[in-house]
Amino acid sequence: MMKRYEIKIKGWRDNLLVWNRMKKEIQDKLKNCKSNELAEWEEKNWILKAEVDGNKNLVLPSEWIISSLINSAKQTRLNPHFATSKKETFTRYIQGQQIPQKTPIILGKIKDVEKIQGYYENPNTHGRIWKIFPAIKNWSATFTLYDPFGRMYTKELEELLKYAGELIGLGDQRNRGYGRFDIESIKEIE
Repeated sequence: MMKRYEIKIKGWRDNLLVWNRMKKEIQDKLKNCKSNELAEWEEKNWILKAEVDGNKNLVLPSEWIISSLINSAKQTRLNPHFATSKKETFTRYIQGQQIPQKTPIILGKIKDVEKIQGYYENPNTHGRIWKIFPAIKNWSATFTLYDPFGRMYTKELEELLKYAGELIGLGDQRNRGYGRFDIESIKEIE
């Protein structure tokens, strides 16, 4: 029997709203820039990196939440109550969880976006690059998580989300501590 959970989270550090893989149209524009034009390009186009819906709301991609839960399951090695062996963890089970795509997860309005800038290491060349990222402070989100198999207890989900919020986060630059969150509420919807 499928279960549904309504989850409310609140950020306690800036959440960077840039995809790890930027949208194709932005990547194409960036490819045409020469290295001496990159800083100017960042200054003019940083806001394009934010995920925005048609009503100019900042949208949290649902994949970020599922990905954070999967990483939490891998790192905590929490054993499900229904496990048949001690080696079994929630990692594979969480991969089956879903957040419906019909309703976007809204973080705020485009007017609430601020820019964070600085030098960041390029993972490919290990050189330093000047980057500007869109960020939102005081963010919160409400979303529905579907458990299609209905086997997870609310307490187990809460433990995974708590770990994800404290130590993994959402969005880009998580390794720098961005995108961390607290759980405001988790309730099972009938």
